[in-house]
Amino acid sequence: MSETYQFDTTFECKLVALLIRDKNFFDRNAGYVREVYFTIRFYKDIWIRSKKYIETYAKPITEVDLRNEITAMYYERQKQDVPIDAYFDVITEMFQMDLSNPEYIEDQVLEFARRKEMESTLNKAWT
Repeated sequence: MSETYQFDTTFECKLVALLIRDKNFFDRNAGYVREVYFTIRFYKDIWIRSKKYIETYAKPITEVDLRNEITAMYYERQKQDVPIDAYFDVITEMFQMDLSNPEYIEDQVLEFARRKEMESTLNKAWT
């Protein structure tokens, strides 16, 4: 089985948008979302920095603070293979995105987490 979400770009974008903008959604689902599950680097990086911020300050990250976090991350990297403006475009999209129907996203994340847990249990049983 794949270690990453088998969803399209829009799904990953909406998932991260919900996690960073909706504290209740974050509280219910952040424990199931692993950075290795993301197929798109932008969303993975944004999730990592946002999660740290939310866990530190116990509130959703603002668009301005997220841009600052991503700027810091970007310049800490040795290799900058994508322009920082591409990250900023994704952040703008996330903060303008319609977040209706979070139930579907939550159901998909929980189902994926259950499958990963079952795979892990089976792998342990066989080793």
